[in-house]
Amino acid sequence: MKRKVLVFAFCSVKGGVGKSALAVLSAKALTQRGIGTVVLDCDLLGTSLADALPLLAPGMQPNTWYTHEETVLLRDRRAVQSTYDDLGEPPPLFLNDLLSKANGLGTPLSRADVGFWKHQGLDEGPWFLPSSSIHGHVNVALQAIYADGGETWANHLGAVLRTIVVEYPDIRAIVLDLPPGIYAFSQEVLGLLVRLKHPQEGPQEALSDLLEVATWVPKPFLVTSQNRGDLWASLEAWSQLNYYDFGLVPVINRVTEAPRRLVGSVRHRFANTIYKHDAPEKKWVVVSEDAQLIPLFGEKGIDQVMLPPDFLPVLDRAVKEISS
Repeated sequence: MKRKVLVFAFCSVKGGVGKSALAVLSAKALTQRGIGTVVLDCDLLGTSLADALPLLAPGMQPNTWYTHEETVLLRDRRAVQSTYDDLGEPPPLFLNDLLSKANGLGTPLSRADVGFWKHQGLDEGPWFLPSSSIHGHVNVALQAIYADGGETWANHLGAVLRTIVVEYPDIRAIVLDLPPGIYAFSQEVLGLLVRLKHPQEGPQEALSDLLEVATWVPKPFLVTSQNRGDLWASLEAWSQLNYYDFGLVPVINRVTEAPRRLVGSVRHRFANTIYKHDAPEKKWVVVSEDAQLIPLFGEKGIDQVMLPPDFLPVLDRAVKEISS
């Protein structure tokens, strides 16, 4: 019997809304519930979890890792060697390398290709595949994800997902931290999740390699802030994407105002538009501002930072779904 694999995907209309924080802390919470989890840092536009967190790159031998100091040194060495047209030579291995190397779902990678990073001091914590913030690597990624609307690298990401499930039988949850903006690469990845949610409604040839190795349980989240400019654009995008019925949940993060006022402002804004929202508070998740999230991307990393309690019911329902 094929195992069920959760795919938590965090997207946003704009950056700076706490998308990466929710992704990383969700991975930690899943791991604490006994679910083997890996975070794929799909935000290829210049930021990197490898820079923000004390992550250790995998060593040349199985089950070995460089120290954090060695990891930073290797990263800087690659930055010197990298050109605008070349990803350079690993180590350390970034997700960019895998997306560049993969040839779509028809040509799977091997375990030797996919080496997981780990968080310093967390032997039982989630695994990571960070992106690269090296200038040359970002340039290559930008060319790739915009050249054909992101379709090719989204297909390559599918090959990476398949390889993880095949080569790492303990992994039961994959967390995707997507780039800001619902277009190009992010849009294509969301499209992949739609097809995994409804495989019977489209051609299965392109998905056969994924469908044969697991039963996929997509859980996409559209993260926004309470800032009105961000909130309006995000809820419009959510209304349009609801057409595909793949369970996209709006997450309003860092909320400080009264929920009733927030609901009232949304109803007023969309009352006379095609995006009218009935009982929006029953469809979205509101995450209150939490001061403990501030040190997440500091020296402590995720050691002493927990997922906000507002989001835990969503996570627990997802765990129950793959455990049944």
